[in-house]
Amino acid sequence: MAIDTNNGGSSSPTDRDLQVATQALRDHTDERWVEIADSMLAGVLARSRPSHPVRGQVGSESFHVSDQVLTNYLLAAIDPIPQVEVDAINIHSDQDRYTGVTIVISVQHGLSLVPVADMIREAAEACLIDMLGRSTPPITVSTMHVHVEDVTPEDPSLS
Repeated sequence: MAIDTNNGGSSSPTDRDLQVATQALRDHTDERWVEIADSMLAGVLARSRPSHPVRGQVGSESFHVSDQVLTNYLLAAIDPIPQVEVDAINIHSDQDRYTGVTIVISVQHGLSLVPVADMIREAAEACLIDMLGRSTPPITVSTMHVHVEDVTPEDPSLS
């Protein structure tokens, strides 16, 4: 069903121009999309996040795990800790050898920070051993930094 925009048959030059432009856009088929394909690909590549390999070892066999995969597993391991929200995880490595991790968190006001940091370290250590093997450096205060970025009145993990 067409809509009559002519208001009884008379239309202004502006209305006619709008109708012509609207119809031209509807009739247009873009046969030159290949000309923008390169710029679209460049945009996708610019937004991609490079991932660096981190060496793991079980027995005499070594392998590599993406730091993004490690980050996701660490996030899943820390997520169940109540009143804590992980804001960022940065894996540190020397070449492809894991050397440590920084975990940035937000916590609820009144939470005792030292026990929470210890819980995070324990969860992260178990995760890293599962992912990289026992050859990873031990989790200590110097190899794993837990940084409190924000303190909120409510539980940040619920927002």
